[in-house]
Amino acid sequence: MSNLIAMVATAVLIDGNRVVIQPGERLPALNKQDERELVGSGAAENEDTKAAQARADAAAVKAAEADFAEARKRAREEENAKAKTKAVADAKAEEEAKVQAAAVAKAEEDNKAKAAADAKAEEDAKAQAAAVAKVEEEAKAKDDAKASTKK
Repeated sequence: MSNLIAMVATAVLIDGNRVVIQPGERLPALNKQDERELVGSGAAENEDTKAAQARADAAAVKAAEADFAEARKRAREEENAKAKTKAVADAKAEEEAKVQAAAVAKAEEDNKAKAAADAKAEEDAKAQAAAVAKVEEEAKAKDDAKASTKK
């Protein structure tokens, strides 16, 4: 017996008798040329080759699944890394915005204090000018009084 399985009804000679082998049944031992022709035409399959091909296919599927799992893992890791990077960047931007807002608030506060100091200085200058004017007026009044007493 060979390792060939008939895929179609196949007529063969066994001990001089014509026998039809039905699809799925094992073919008797044939010469190499007949085996090649039957396999080549698709009328028969080699069980050993088919089993080896099935093992190779299973190994290829397993390798492809492993590659896919590894690629999926890398993609998830990259996605997580991007999310972490974005979160860090967002936190940094938020912190910078807070610092900038605090700086603006401080500058506004400083401007208000400076405006108040300027207003007080102006008020003091007016008061000093008024005091000087009063002293000058009093001095002039004294001078006028001396001048009128001399006359």
